[in-house]
Amino acid sequence: MPFTKGCAVQKSNPARRVFVPMIMAGLLCGCAASAQSPGSSRDVPRVILIVGDGTGLAQWSAALLSSNAPLAVSRLPEIGLVDTRCVCPNTTDSGASGTAYAIGARTGYGMIGMDADSMPRTSVLEAAEARGMATGMVTTTHITDATPAAFGAHVATRYDRFGIAAQYAAQDIEVLLGGGMDFFARRPDGRDLLGEMRERYTVVTTPAEFEQLDLPRTERLLGLFADSTIYPDAQQRPPMTDMARAALEIVD
Repeated sequence: MPFTKGCAVQKSNPARRVFVPMIMAGLLCGCAASAQSPGSSRDVPRVILIVGDGTGLAQWSAALLSSNAPLAVSRLPEIGLVDTRCVCPNTTDSGASGTAYAIGARTGYGMIGMDADSMPRTSVLEAAEARGMATGMVTTTHITDATPAAFGAHVATRYDRFGIAAQYAAQDIEVLLGGGMDFFARRPDGRDLLGEMRERYTVVTTPAEFEQLDLPRTERLLGLFADSTIYPDAQQRPPMTDMARAALEIVD
């Protein structure tokens, strides 16, 4: 479905809607949209996209076979498949596959938010912003990693993390939670991107600061809990469930 920025509505709309990709690297996850009247798809008030980075049919099947109970994803009313291969080679990566989710087009290996001709395309998150929806991204890796970046940036390579961070600063994403402090605060261009974002965002860098947030009064939140990647056994970030709930409360 094509989207254009010409359909924007005021962000102050009291019936504000929500789009939140939650990128959970290395976790088995499902995806869900909020309940809507049967057969209705024209004005969805809330969309939650949950991506298990690197998770495909083999991982779902293994989880199902090893589980003593039905998986949470089994409760969803509709399940489909998405082909996230890149144009070449046959093995995709998080940049190309994340971009396939975000813009609905196949692209080159490692590319972010661009089609195979290196042309930036509007992502579903940007389309949501243009429609006046509040948006956010939550991840267990660094927020500039390939999968989340595909929704909020347009660069030729997933490794341009400083460029991705700069593009986030130019976006109007209400919530950004993950790692990646280095790409905002310790930049080779000397730009104090973190200081710039403090002018618009509440910024937290530790679980303790996160726990002290007054969420009903927080309009925009930037949480950077590690210099780069947050490793699975690290304790420096809040639990994913807490970050997810905070993101939903803010954008709602």
